Amino acid sequence: MKKIAFLTLVATTIAFVIVSLRSVLPSNAFLIIIYLAGITNILSFFLIFLSCRCLIGVEFVKKMMKYPWYNKFYHLHCWYWYILFVSVVIHTVTAFLVFGNPLF
Repeated sequence: MKKIAFLTLVATTIAFVIVSLRSVLPSNAFLIIIYLAGITNILSFFLIFLSCRCLIGVEFVKKMMKYPWYNKFYHLHCWYWYILFVSVVIHTVTAFLVFGNPLF
């Protein structure tokens, strides 16, 4: 539970930094941040999928568990979720700043 609280604090801090930089950075920089956060979202989702504990019965994962580098990759699964969470917050906050809220 402490990790989730810490992660929420980090994501909120990043969001406030992005909001405060809105007047300093050119709008072009925010588009780059949105793009990079989107790529990070895709890559972290891919990492989460490949290290998923639900796939342990799949033949591919059984074969890969024999390699030490995959075991290390597999044991970092929880950290990939944290990367995804922070990246999604950055992506969302920056997109709302640049494009506005689509519902209003």
